[in-house]
Amino acid sequence: MNRAHPVLAIAALLCLPHAAAAAPVSQTCQRDALVMLSEVREARAELAEAATASDRERCAAWRKQAATLRKASAFYKRCQTGAERDRNVANANAGVAQYDGAVRTQCGGK
Repeated sequence: MNRAHPVLAIAALLCLPHAAAAAPVSQTCQRDALVMLSEVREARAELAEAATASDRERCAAWRKQAATLRKASAFYKRCQTGAERDRNVANANAGVAQYDGAVRTQCGGK
């Protein structure tokens, strides 16, 4: 895998506060959007730091990014509706597949 981010999945995640505010949502979803945004920022920072790190650190960052994208997908499924929901779930799942594939092929599948 090249070390580029899955652009669509990341772009969808960066829209979390806006996406949560776009339609009436529960207080739980509003809170979850803020938590998710924090987790995304943390995972992205670790991913950026790992770009020049050891293989072990890079693989750990890829695993964390996949886990964060899984959480984002679940958030979108729970808190969004319609085409926006479908698009954001698909983008997050595409990112999961990309990072899981990288872990499988470049990190011994662990």
